[in-house]
Amino acid sequence: METTPSVLVRPMSSVEFPFIWSNEDKQEVYRKAGGVVQVLDSTDYVDLYTKAGFVEVVPALVTIAVTGANTVAVGASTALTATGTYDDESSADLTSTVIWASSDDTKATVDAAGNVTGVAEGAVTITATEGAVVSNAFSVTITAV
Repeated sequence: METTPSVLVRPMSSVEFPFIWSNEDKQEVYRKAGGVVQVLDSTDYVDLYTKAGFVEVVPALVTIAVTGANTVAVGASTALTATGTYDDESSADLTSTVIWASSDDTKATVDAAGNVTGVAEGAVTITATEGAVVSNAFSVTITAV
């Protein structure tokens, strides 16, 4: 009968394998992937989420990257994208869940979906925030019509 430990310990080299652990007697090795703890064996990964003693491990958001067009004309709009990277090396589109902000609403506004609308000629920076994580400052230049 297979037993599942409820305590995981860090491996010998957490620099090389930051998301891999072993149980205390090192009989099984585990990894965190896609937010779920999995057992590593010689042939494949077995999802431990369904086994007693384990629950889903929610990965922590580390960075947010904003991408899209760097120019927009006065009166026009362009869509930006926010991509989050997590501590388990996974990523996700956060465009609709982040809080968007423009450095100067008199030059350009940004709505909840990441659409930047040019208001007046100039330049602004757009940021996306999720909890305590703030994106890179994304530069947008607003040009004449």
